[in-house]
Amino acid sequence: LEVSPEAIALIALDDTVTSWNPAAERLFGYSAEEAVGRDINELVANRDDLFTEGVAIDRRADRGEIAHVLTQRVRKDGSLVDVDIVGGPVTVGGELVAKHVFYHDISELQEQKRYFESLLEISPTAIVITDPEWRITSWNPAAERLFGFTAEEAVGRTTDDLVAARPDLHEDAQRYTKAASRGELVQALTQRTRSDGTLLDVELLIAPMTAGGEQVGNYVIYHDVTEVQQQKRGLGSVLRLGPTAI
Repeated sequence: LEVSPEAIALIALDDTVTSWNPAAERLFGYSAEEAVGRDINELVANRDDLFTEGVAIDRRADRGEIAHVLTQRVRKDGSLVDVDIVGGPVTVGGELVAKHVFYHDISELQEQKRYFESLLEISPTAIVITDPEWRITSWNPAAERLFGFTAEEAVGRTTDDLVAARPDLHEDAQRYTKAASRGELVQALTQRTRSDGTLLDVELLIAPMTAGGEQVGNYVIYHDVTEVQQQKRGLGSVLRLGPTAI
């Protein structure tokens, strides 16, 4: 408890703090003297929604269950801190004698996540995030505008089934996703289908998303090049049909 970098609190059966380690003091701003004897939820979850959630964690520990949630808690100065919480029972001889709560500070990670999500929201380019099985987990507003599918319609479906619905395009899309699954960076000019079945010319970029050296998902970026491709096809027609040597 003394040397752990994790904030750890031991809780009595009546939900009052019995032990509050130095990392908890640093994270929440309360000294051990201020924390011990206080109800844990009145101490660091003193906001209605957080209090209800904190009580639910305590009740799970009362039943001998482990609770794991990503949430927020309140510091002594009233500011919020993003935390990864693990709470559970402390038993002796099979009997519940106390509860423990571990708080891991993930403020920086959550801030990066919120920043990334805000970039997705305002980006003029269609950006899609998938899991390793190519099921869509994030579908930004630009993707909604480009393809005509709402985020609710897109999330959970695979990219190839959603926007490469024509058989020839589906085969083409499968080739790219297999290459990306091998860790390759894919960049190509191709076509995809909108929700109304019409075709769309896109520049496609697929990149693996890794964490700890392991592929955990994929970024898929679609840039609309329909106008450029139409001009190119029009110029090609002129070159083919023109009576003049060009």
